[in-house]
Amino acid sequence: MNLRYPERFTEFGDVWVDMEYYNRFLQEQPNGCIHWTGGRHAQGYGMMGVYDPAQDKRKMATVHRTTMKMKLGRDLVPGENVIHQVGCAPACFKAR
Repeated sequence: MNLRYPERFTEFGDVWVDMEYYNRFLQEQPNGCIHWTGGRHAQGYGMMGVYDPAQDKRKMATVHRTTMKMKLGRDLVPGENVIHQVGCAPACFKAR
């Protein structure tokens, strides 16, 4: 296992998430949105590193899809979309 602090990771479907890192970048808004204050890709969606145990390596993942995996407790199937609850996408990742 190629992880520096494995005790900080929680398994969600096909990836493991460093919950300390994840929680550090959450910022709740008065309108109910939860904004990601960490890194973003060109389209504005939040990005974070996750661990892929099948390949024993870290990879980048979008925060809104990772959050939905956490909420559902399973992987997302190909073609399954994540709808932003409050409508202020892409900054918001409070998925429903």
